[in-house]
Amino acid sequence: MPGMLSGWCEKLGWTAYATDPLQDRYGASHAALVLGVAWALVHVVPYAQAGNDARWIVGQCLFTVALRVVPAWIYNNTGHSVLAVATCQASSNLAWSLVPVPRPGLALRPGRDRAADDGDHARRRAALRARTLAR
Repeated sequence: MPGMLSGWCEKLGWTAYATDPLQDRYGASHAALVLGVAWALVHVVPYAQAGNDARWIVGQCLFTVALRVVPAWIYNNTGHSVLAVATCQASSNLAWSLVPVPRPGLALRPGRDRAADDGDHARRRAALRARTLAR
């Protein structure tokens, strides 16, 4: 539930508040890229706090910028529906939480297997989210 609330807050800011003025000024594609860069920069610190290395963070930030084009398209083609964009974001977050993705910066500890390290990473991420939401 907290993840859904934070996702809605993100969408209210990035989409409902910022998209229209940026699109009026720069057009849809440039506005999406500007928001994507801002969105990526906001996530750099949490990515680093989660133990990811610089290479992973850069790749994730590039993915984030590219991914911002999808919500912009959805927003513009659904009559500016923030609900549709939030649903897209929720499905993306759900996919990331259900599908384990190996991360290059998270080396296996001696005597441990990949599943154990991935589980440790997921627990660290969950603890970080809980601490962040508790503030």
